[in-house]
Amino acid sequence: MHRLLLGLALLLTSLTVNAKIADAATIYRAPDLSNGRPLSQLRLLPNGAGVVGVAGNEIFQWRLGQERTVIGSLPTLLGGYVVNPVAISGDGEAIFGNLQYPVDPGREPDELWRLAPHQGFRWTAANGLERFTMGRPNSGIAPIAASHDGSTFVGVMGYQEQPYSPLHTYTMRWSNGAFEQLALPNYSPYPDLVAESWFLISGDGNRIVGSKYANNNVSGVFQWTRDGGVQDWTPAGASNPAVLALSHDGNVFFGTATFATGGRRAFRWTASNGMQMLDEFDLSGQASIVTTDGSMVLGFSSHIDESKATGATIRKAILWDKDHGSRRISAVLDDAGIAWRHLDWFNPDDASQLSADGSALFGSTTALNSLGQLESTSWIIKLAVPEPSSIAATCLFAPIFAIQRRMPRRS
Repeated sequence: MHRLLLGLALLLTSLTVNAKIADAATIYRAPDLSNGRPLSQLRLLPNGAGVVGVAGNEIFQWRLGQERTVIGSLPTLLGGYVVNPVAISGDGEAIFGNLQYPVDPGREPDELWRLAPHQGFRWTAANGLERFTMGRPNSGIAPIAASHDGSTFVGVMGYQEQPYSPLHTYTMRWSNGAFEQLALPNYSPYPDLVAESWFLISGDGNRIVGSKYANNNVSGVFQWTRDGGVQDWTPAGASNPAVLALSHDGNVFFGTATFATGGRRAFRWTASNGMQMLDEFDLSGQASIVTTDGSMVLGFSSHIDESKATGATIRKAILWDKDHGSRRISAVLDDAGIAWRHLDWFNPDDASQLSADGSALFGSTTALNSLGQLESTSWIIKLAVPEPSSIAATCLFAPIFAIQRRMPRRS
Protein backbone atom coordinates (compact mmCIF):
# COMPACT_ATOMS: atom_id res chain seq x y z
CA MET A 1 0.00 0.00 0.00
CA HIS A 2 2.88 2.36 0.78
CA ARG A 3 4.24 1.86 -2.74
CA LEU A 4 0.84 2.55 -4.23
CA LEU A 5 0.57 5.81 -2.26
CA LEU A 6 4.07 6.75 -3.33
CA GLY A 7 3.17 6.17 -6.97
CA LEU A 8 0.06 8.33 -6.58
CA ALA A 9 2.08 11.12 -4.98
CA LEU A 10 4.65 11.49 -7.75
CA LEU A 11 4.27 14.83 -9.57
CA LEU A 12 4.78 15.74 -13.19
CA THR A 13 8.24 17.34 -13.16
CA SER A 14 9.08 17.48 -16.86
CA LEU A 15 7.04 17.07 -20.02
CA THR A 16 9.88 15.04 -21.53
CA VAL A 17 10.58 12.94 -18.44
CA ASN A 18 7.45 12.28 -16.41
CA ALA A 19 3.70 12.20 -17.09
CA LYS A 20 0.80 10.82 -15.13
CA ILE A 21 -1.26 7.84 -16.26
CA ALA A 22 -4.67 8.06 -14.62
CA ASP A 23 -4.02 8.10 -10.87
CA ALA A 24 -1.84 5.04 -10.44
CA ALA A 25 1.39 5.25 -12.38
CA THR A 26 4.21 7.40 -13.71
CA ILE A 27 5.85 7.39 -17.14
CA TYR A 28 9.62 7.77 -17.29
CA ARG A 29 11.15 8.75 -20.61
CA ALA A 30 14.83 8.14 -21.30
CA PRO A 31 17.11 9.07 -24.18
CA ASP A 32 17.17 6.87 -27.25
CA LEU A 33 18.52 3.53 -26.06
CA SER A 34 20.03 2.76 -29.45
CA ASN A 35 21.68 6.20 -29.70
CA GLY A 36 21.28 5.96 -33.47
CA ARG A 37 23.12 2.62 -33.65
CA PRO A 38 21.95 -0.93 -34.36
CA LEU A 39 20.56 -2.39 -31.14
CA SER A 40 21.86 -5.98 -31.02
CA GLN A 41 21.26 -7.04 -27.41
CA LEU A 42 18.98 -5.83 -24.62
CA ARG A 43 18.19 -7.37 -21.24
CA LEU A 44 15.83 -6.27 -18.50
CA LEU A 45 17.66 -6.15 -15.16
CA PRO A 46 16.71 -8.85 -12.62
CA ASN A 47 14.80 -6.39 -10.42
CA GLY A 48 13.14 -4.67 -13.37
CA ALA A 49 14.73 -1.31 -12.51
CA GLY A 50 16.21 -0.76 -15.96
CA VAL A 51 17.94 -2.39 -18.90
CA VAL A 52 21.45 -3.12 -20.12
CA GLY A 53 22.24 -3.54 -23.78
CA VAL A 54 24.59 -3.29 -26.74
CA ALA A 55 24.04 -0.71 -29.48
CA GLY A 56 26.68 -0.78 -32.17
CA ASN A 57 29.86 -1.12 -30.14
CA GLU A 58 28.47 0.73 -27.10
CA ILE A 59 27.56 -1.16 -23.93
CA PHE A 60 24.98 0.88 -22.07
CA GLN A 61 22.53 0.79 -19.23
CA TRP A 62 19.39 2.75 -18.48
CA ARG A 63 17.77 2.85 -15.07
CA LEU A 64 14.33 4.22 -14.33
CA GLY A 65 14.41 7.97 -13.80
CA GLN A 66 17.99 8.30 -15.05
CA GLU A 67 19.75 9.03 -18.32
CA ARG A 68 21.19 6.40 -20.61
CA THR A 69 24.85 5.86 -19.69
CA VAL A 70 27.65 4.11 -21.58
CA ILE A 71 29.40 1.60 -19.33
CA GLY A 72 31.83 0.11 -21.84
CA SER A 73 32.52 -0.59 -25.48
CA LEU A 74 33.26 -3.48 -27.78
CA PRO A 75 35.72 -3.07 -30.64
CA THR A 76 34.02 -3.26 -34.02
CA LEU A 77 37.02 -5.17 -35.34
CA LEU A 78 39.54 -7.13 -33.30
CA GLY A 79 42.44 -8.65 -35.17
CA GLY A 80 40.37 -8.71 -38.35
CA TYR A 81 37.40 -10.30 -36.59
CA VAL A 82 33.92 -8.78 -36.45
CA VAL A 83 32.68 -8.62 -32.85
CA ASN A 84 29.18 -10.11 -32.59
CA PRO A 85 27.50 -10.04 -29.13
CA VAL A 86 24.97 -12.86 -28.72
CA ALA A 87 23.94 -12.95 -25.04
CA ILE A 88 23.91 -10.98 -21.79
CA SER A 89 24.15 -12.70 -18.42
CA GLY A 90 21.09 -12.60 -16.20
CA ASP A 91 22.57 -9.99 -13.88
CA GLY A 92 23.55 -7.77 -16.80
CA GLU A 93 27.23 -7.78 -15.80
CA ALA A 94 28.70 -9.96 -18.58
CA ILE A 95 28.27 -10.03 -22.35
CA PHE A 96 29.10 -13.11 -24.41
CA GLY A 97 29.55 -13.38 -28.13
CA ASN A 98 31.57 -14.43 -31.14
CA LEU A 99 34.52 -13.01 -33.00
CA GLN A 100 33.79 -13.94 -36.60
CA TYR A 101 36.17 -13.36 -39.46
CA PRO A 102 34.42 -11.76 -42.45
CA VAL A 103 34.72 -14.29 -45.26
CA ASP A 104 35.20 -13.16 -48.82
CA PRO A 105 32.59 -15.05 -50.89
CA GLY A 106 35.27 -15.58 -53.54
CA ARG A 107 37.45 -17.71 -51.27
CA GLU A 108 37.81 -21.41 -51.78
CA PRO A 109 35.45 -23.62 -49.73
CA ASP A 110 38.33 -25.20 -47.83
CA GLU A 111 39.17 -21.79 -46.38
CA LEU A 112 35.70 -21.13 -44.98
CA TRP A 113 36.12 -23.00 -41.70
CA ARG A 114 39.65 -21.73 -41.23
CA LEU A 115 38.67 -18.11 -41.65
CA ALA A 116 35.03 -18.03 -40.57
CA PRO A 117 35.07 -19.93 -37.26
CA HIS A 118 33.73 -18.25 -34.17
CA GLN A 119 36.13 -17.31 -31.43
CA GLY A 120 34.20 -16.82 -28.24
CA PHE A 121 34.50 -13.84 -25.94
CA ARG A 122 33.23 -12.51 -22.63
CA TRP A 123 33.13 -8.85 -21.68
CA THR A 124 32.91 -7.49 -18.14
CA ALA A 125 33.54 -3.99 -16.83
CA ALA A 126 36.30 -5.32 -14.59
CA ASN A 127 38.24 -7.38 -17.14
CA GLY A 128 37.24 -5.96 -20.48
CA LEU A 129 37.09 -8.38 -23.41
CA GLU A 130 38.41 -11.91 -22.87
CA ARG A 131 38.87 -14.17 -25.90
CA PHE A 132 38.28 -17.93 -25.91
CA THR A 133 40.25 -20.01 -28.39
CA MET A 134 41.10 -23.68 -28.74
CA GLY A 135 44.74 -22.90 -29.40
CA ARG A 136 44.84 -24.82 -32.67
CA PRO A 137 44.29 -23.96 -36.35
CA ASN A 138 41.05 -24.69 -38.18
CA SER A 139 39.02 -24.39 -35.00
CA GLY A 140 36.27 -22.27 -33.48
CA ILE A 141 34.15 -21.66 -30.38
CA ALA A 142 30.51 -20.55 -30.23
CA PRO A 143 28.97 -19.60 -26.84
CA ILE A 144 25.25 -20.38 -26.65
CA ALA A 145 23.95 -19.77 -23.11
CA ALA A 146 25.35 -18.11 -19.98
CA SER A 147 24.74 -18.45 -16.25
CA HIS A 148 23.09 -15.66 -14.27
CA ASP A 149 26.34 -14.19 -12.95
CA GLY A 150 28.27 -14.67 -16.19
CA SER A 151 30.87 -16.98 -14.65
CA THR A 152 29.83 -19.96 -16.80
CA PHE A 153 28.67 -20.57 -20.32
CA VAL A 154 27.86 -23.59 -22.45
CA GLY A 155 28.63 -23.70 -26.14
CA VAL A 156 30.19 -25.60 -29.02
CA MET A 157 33.76 -26.24 -30.08
CA GLY A 158 34.71 -27.46 -33.52
CA TYR A 159 37.85 -28.16 -35.52
CA GLN A 160 39.20 -29.76 -38.69
CA GLU A 161 42.40 -31.75 -38.83
CA GLN A 162 43.09 -30.12 -42.19
CA PRO A 163 41.13 -28.43 -44.99
CA TYR A 164 38.45 -30.68 -46.50
CA SER A 165 38.70 -33.09 -43.56
CA PRO A 166 35.59 -33.92 -41.47
CA LEU A 167 34.45 -31.32 -38.99
CA HIS A 168 34.68 -32.50 -35.38
CA THR A 169 32.24 -30.76 -33.02
CA TYR A 170 31.40 -31.24 -29.38
CA THR A 171 29.71 -29.37 -26.57
CA MET A 172 31.74 -27.71 -23.87
CA ARG A 173 31.25 -25.82 -20.64
CA TRP A 174 33.42 -22.89 -19.62
CA SER A 175 33.55 -21.85 -15.98
CA ASN A 176 35.86 -19.24 -14.46
CA GLY A 177 38.51 -19.67 -17.12
CA ALA A 178 38.48 -23.47 -17.47
CA PHE A 179 37.02 -25.49 -20.37
CA GLU A 180 35.62 -28.97 -20.12
CA GLN A 181 34.23 -31.21 -22.85
CA LEU A 182 30.76 -32.58 -22.11
CA ALA A 183 29.44 -35.97 -23.15
CA LEU A 184 25.99 -34.71 -24.08
CA PRO A 185 23.46 -36.38 -26.41
CA ASN A 186 23.67 -35.98 -30.16
CA TYR A 187 22.89 -32.48 -31.31
CA SER A 188 22.35 -30.70 -34.61
CA PRO A 189 25.53 -29.95 -36.57
CA TYR A 190 24.00 -26.63 -37.55
CA PRO A 191 24.18 -24.51 -34.37
CA ASP A 192 23.25 -21.24 -36.08
CA LEU A 193 19.83 -22.69 -36.91
CA VAL A 194 18.93 -23.77 -33.39
CA ALA A 195 21.13 -21.66 -31.14
CA GLU A 196 18.23 -19.96 -29.35
CA SER A 197 16.63 -23.19 -28.16
CA TRP A 198 19.51 -25.63 -28.33
CA PHE A 199 20.88 -25.48 -24.79
CA LEU A 200 19.76 -23.61 -21.69
CA ILE A 201 21.86 -23.27 -18.55
CA SER A 202 20.64 -22.79 -15.00
CA GLY A 203 21.34 -19.57 -13.14
CA ASP A 204 24.18 -21.09 -11.14
CA GLY A 205 25.68 -22.72 -14.23
CA ASN A 206 25.55 -26.24 -12.78
CA ARG A 207 22.68 -27.65 -14.84
CA ILE A 208 22.18 -27.77 -18.59
CA VAL A 209 18.86 -28.59 -20.24
CA GLY A 210 18.56 -29.03 -23.98
CA SER A 211 17.28 -30.94 -26.97
CA LYS A 212 18.50 -34.33 -28.11
CA TYR A 213 18.87 -34.86 -31.84
CA ALA A 214 18.75 -37.97 -34.02
CA ASN A 215 19.25 -37.72 -37.78
CA ASN A 216 19.09 -33.92 -37.46
CA ASN A 217 15.63 -34.11 -35.87
CA VAL A 218 14.74 -33.35 -32.25
CA SER A 219 14.22 -36.63 -30.40
CA GLY A 220 13.88 -35.60 -26.76
CA VAL A 221 14.94 -33.42 -23.83
CA PHE A 222 17.92 -34.05 -21.55
CA GLN A 223 19.39 -32.50 -18.43
CA TRP A 224 23.04 -32.58 -17.42
CA THR A 225 24.54 -32.07 -13.99
CA ARG A 226 28.08 -32.65 -12.85
CA ASP A 227 27.05 -35.22 -10.25
CA GLY A 228 24.28 -36.97 -12.16
CA GLY A 229 25.54 -36.75 -15.72
CA VAL A 230 22.91 -36.92 -18.47
CA GLN A 231 19.31 -37.82 -17.67
CA ASP A 232 16.30 -38.06 -19.96
CA TRP A 233 13.73 -35.34 -19.25
CA THR A 234 11.49 -35.91 -22.26
CA PRO A 235 7.84 -35.27 -21.25
CA ALA A 236 5.62 -38.32 -21.59
CA GLY A 237 3.92 -38.51 -24.97
CA ALA A 238 5.92 -35.59 -26.41
CA SER A 239 7.66 -35.75 -29.77
CA ASN A 240 9.97 -33.14 -31.28
CA PRO A 241 10.11 -31.16 -28.01
CA ALA A 242 11.76 -27.74 -27.90
CA VAL A 243 13.07 -26.29 -24.61
CA LEU A 244 12.46 -22.53 -24.55
CA ALA A 245 12.87 -21.23 -20.98
CA LEU A 246 14.50 -22.52 -17.79
CA SER A 247 14.14 -21.44 -14.17
CA HIS A 248 17.15 -20.24 -12.17
CA ASP A 249 17.58 -23.56 -10.35
CA GLY A 250 16.88 -25.58 -13.49
CA ASN A 251 13.97 -27.50 -11.95
CA VAL A 252 11.30 -25.92 -14.18
CA PHE A 253 11.35 -25.57 -17.94
CA PHE A 254 8.89 -24.42 -20.58
CA GLY A 255 8.68 -25.68 -24.13
CA THR A 256 6.57 -26.94 -26.99
CA ALA A 257 6.05 -30.43 -28.37
CA THR A 258 3.80 -32.45 -30.66
CA PHE A 259 1.29 -34.76 -29.00
CA ALA A 260 -0.98 -37.46 -30.39
CA THR A 261 -4.00 -35.43 -29.27
CA GLY A 262 -4.05 -31.70 -29.80
CA GLY A 263 -1.11 -31.44 -32.17
CA ARG A 264 1.70 -29.10 -31.16
CA ARG A 265 1.18 -27.57 -27.73
CA ALA A 266 3.06 -25.48 -25.19
CA PHE A 267 3.77 -26.90 -21.73
CA ARG A 268 5.40 -26.30 -18.36
CA TRP A 269 7.41 -29.17 -16.89
CA THR A 270 8.81 -29.71 -13.39
CA ALA A 271 10.89 -32.55 -12.06
CA SER A 272 8.44 -33.07 -9.19
CA ASN A 273 5.05 -32.67 -10.90
CA GLY A 274 5.67 -33.46 -14.53
CA MET A 275 3.91 -31.64 -17.37
CA GLN A 276 1.21 -28.98 -17.42
CA MET A 277 -0.28 -27.80 -20.74
CA LEU A 278 -0.31 -24.07 -21.57
CA ASP A 279 -2.56 -24.00 -24.61
CA GLU A 280 -2.87 -20.20 -24.77
CA PHE A 281 0.79 -19.80 -25.74
CA ASP A 282 2.12 -19.43 -29.24
CA LEU A 283 3.96 -22.49 -30.49
CA SER A 284 6.94 -20.58 -31.84
CA GLY A 285 7.99 -19.74 -28.29
CA GLN A 286 10.03 -16.73 -29.26
CA ALA A 287 11.30 -14.67 -26.32
CA SER A 288 9.75 -17.00 -23.74
CA ILE A 289 11.17 -15.87 -20.39
CA VAL A 290 10.69 -17.39 -16.95
CA THR A 291 11.15 -15.93 -13.46
CA THR A 292 13.83 -17.15 -11.09
CA ASP A 293 11.56 -19.62 -9.29
CA GLY A 294 9.61 -20.69 -12.38
CA SER A 295 6.32 -19.38 -10.97
CA MET A 296 5.75 -16.95 -13.87
CA VAL A 297 6.49 -17.09 -17.58
CA LEU A 298 6.06 -14.63 -20.43
CA GLY A 299 5.06 -16.06 -23.79
CA PHE A 300 2.93 -15.28 -26.80
CA SER A 301 -0.27 -16.16 -28.57
CA SER A 302 -0.90 -15.30 -32.19
CA HIS A 303 -3.69 -15.16 -34.75
CA ILE A 304 -4.27 -13.93 -38.29
CA ASP A 305 -5.68 -10.42 -38.55
CA GLU A 306 -8.62 -11.06 -40.87
CA SER A 307 -9.45 -7.35 -40.98
CA LYS A 308 -6.41 -6.70 -43.16
CA ALA A 309 -5.98 -7.88 -46.73
CA THR A 310 -2.41 -8.91 -46.00
CA GLY A 311 -3.54 -11.41 -43.40
CA ALA A 312 -0.82 -10.24 -41.03
CA THR A 313 -0.13 -12.29 -37.91
CA ILE A 314 -0.87 -10.48 -34.65
CA ARG A 315 1.20 -11.55 -31.65
CA LYS A 316 -0.05 -10.90 -28.15
CA ALA A 317 1.99 -11.26 -25.00
CA ILE A 318 0.68 -13.75 -22.45
CA LEU A 319 1.69 -13.87 -18.78
CA TRP A 320 1.21 -17.14 -16.92
CA ASP A 321 1.39 -17.58 -13.15
CA LYS A 322 0.30 -20.31 -10.79
CA ASP A 323 -2.66 -18.46 -9.31
CA HIS A 324 -4.16 -16.80 -12.40
CA GLY A 325 -3.17 -19.10 -15.22
CA SER A 326 -2.62 -17.45 -18.61
CA ARG A 327 -3.68 -13.85 -19.20
CA ARG A 328 -2.94 -11.22 -21.80
CA ILE A 329 -0.92 -8.31 -20.40
CA SER A 330 -3.85 -6.02 -21.14
CA ALA A 331 -5.95 -8.17 -18.81
CA VAL A 332 -3.24 -7.97 -16.13
CA LEU A 333 -3.46 -4.17 -16.28
CA ASP A 334 -7.26 -4.18 -16.40
CA ASP A 335 -7.41 -6.46 -13.36
CA ALA A 336 -5.16 -3.99 -11.53
CA GLY A 337 -7.47 -1.10 -12.48
CA ILE A 338 -4.87 0.67 -14.62
CA ALA A 339 -6.08 2.99 -17.40
CA TRP A 340 -3.88 2.62 -20.47
CA ARG A 341 -6.02 2.59 -23.63
CA HIS A 342 -5.70 6.35 -24.14
CA LEU A 343 -1.93 5.98 -24.65
CA ASP A 344 -1.43 5.86 -28.41
CA TRP A 345 2.27 4.96 -28.04
CA PHE A 346 1.72 2.00 -25.72
CA ASN A 347 0.47 -1.52 -26.41
CA PRO A 348 0.85 -4.09 -23.62
CA ASP A 349 0.63 -6.89 -26.19
CA ASP A 350 4.18 -5.91 -27.22
CA ALA A 351 5.78 -7.05 -23.94
CA SER A 352 8.90 -9.07 -24.74
CA GLN A 353 10.82 -9.50 -21.47
CA LEU A 354 9.99 -10.42 -17.88
CA SER A 355 12.31 -9.58 -14.99
CA ALA A 356 13.82 -12.43 -13.00
CA ASP A 357 11.88 -11.45 -9.86
CA GLY A 358 8.58 -11.10 -11.74
CA SER A 359 8.28 -7.41 -10.88
CA ALA A 360 8.51 -5.85 -14.34
CA LEU A 361 7.79 -6.27 -18.04
CA PHE A 362 9.67 -4.65 -20.90
CA GLY A 363 8.48 -4.04 -24.44
CA SER A 364 8.59 -1.73 -27.44
CA THR A 365 5.63 -0.40 -29.41
CA THR A 366 5.83 1.11 -32.88
CA ALA A 367 3.01 3.50 -33.81
CA LEU A 368 2.35 6.70 -35.76
CA ASN A 369 3.12 9.88 -33.84
CA SER A 370 1.33 13.23 -34.17
CA LEU A 371 3.39 14.00 -37.29
CA GLY A 372 2.31 10.80 -38.99
CA GLN A 373 5.76 9.25 -38.60
CA LEU A 374 6.48 5.79 -37.26
CA GLU A 375 7.96 6.08 -33.80
CA SER A 376 9.25 3.28 -31.60
CA THR A 377 8.64 3.60 -27.88
CA SER A 378 10.20 1.22 -25.38
CA TRP A 379 8.63 0.89 -21.97
CA ILE A 380 8.76 -0.90 -18.66
CA ILE A 381 5.70 -1.90 -16.67
CA LYS A 382 7.05 -1.85 -13.14
CA LEU A 383 4.95 -3.95 -10.80
CA ALA A 384 5.15 -3.95 -7.00
CA VAL A 385 7.83 -6.35 -5.77
CA PRO A 386 6.09 -9.08 -3.75
CA GLU A 387 7.42 -11.36 -1.10
CA PRO A 388 9.28 -14.26 -2.74
CA SER A 389 6.63 -16.73 -1.57
CA SER A 390 3.82 -14.81 -3.21
CA ILE A 391 5.22 -13.42 -6.46
CA ALA A 392 2.39 -14.81 -8.56
CA ALA A 393 -0.36 -13.70 -6.19
CA THR A 394 0.67 -10.12 -5.43
CA CYS A 395 2.55 -8.82 -8.45
CA LEU A 396 -0.37 -6.85 -9.82
CA PHE A 397 -0.49 -3.91 -7.41
CA ALA A 398 0.74 -0.36 -7.99
CA PRO A 399 2.16 -0.64 -11.51
CA ILE A 400 4.60 2.06 -12.47
CA PHE A 401 5.12 2.57 -16.19
CA ALA A 402 8.47 3.64 -17.58
CA ILE A 403 9.03 4.31 -21.22
CA GLN A 404 11.86 5.29 -23.50
CA ARG A 405 10.94 7.01 -26.75
CA ARG A 406 13.07 6.50 -29.82
CA MET A 407 12.53 9.49 -32.06
CA PRO A 408 12.60 9.06 -35.85
CA ARG A 409 15.93 9.91 -37.41
CA ARG A 410 16.25 13.18 -39.21
CA SER A 411 16.94 12.94 -42.90
